[in-house]
Amino acid sequence: MHGSVGEAEDKRVAATIATSLSGYVIAGALAIIGAEAAIFVFLLDGKELSLWLLLLLFLTFAALFGSCYLGGQGIWKIYSDGFDGTWNIEVEGKFAYQLFWALVGIVLLFISSFLAVHAKAKPKEGAGVDSQVLAQKLATLDAVPGINNRLDQLQRTLDEIKTRPSEECSVKIKGPSKNTDPSKTKEKELEK
Repeated sequence: MHGSVGEAEDKRVAATIATSLSGYVIAGALAIIGAEAAIFVFLLDGKELSLWLLLLLFLTFAALFGSCYLGGQGIWKIYSDGFDGTWNIEVEGKFAYQLFWALVGIVLLFISSFLAVHAKAKPKEGAGVDSQVLAQKLATLDAVPGINNRLDQLQRTLDEIKTRPSEECSVKIKGPSKNTDPSKTKEKELEK
């Protein structure tokens, strides 16, 4: 009788260890699902999503979720049997499958991260519209009759004004004035 109590205690301890390890794998899988969401918010910002990338993202989530589900089933099986007094740690390989799918999820996460980094960038919204608007404005300016001739004429007039003596400028711009050339006014003051 004493041997069966020790054996039952050993099975209970083994079941506790198995369920604890499964819980750790579940926690890891859930953390990876959270990291997947965070990683892809940054990696896919401003990039186009391909069908392959979306498929891999979904498969990553499914593998990690399946891992959590299998672990939960194994833990439930151990505890339900343990409640009846039978600590059965044989759960039809659910913990092995749980670990396998968690590892598959991690590998898929790395592959989808690689695809996300090398995804094509989305065209800037409005950049095409801005260039179209500018092109239309330029076409409108080119269509104004003689705009280039008028600009050339203005430039020549400005150049002439800069090179003419100031007296001619004052006569041409303001008309005849009482004050003539300022240099002549200074000469008159010196003569006095």
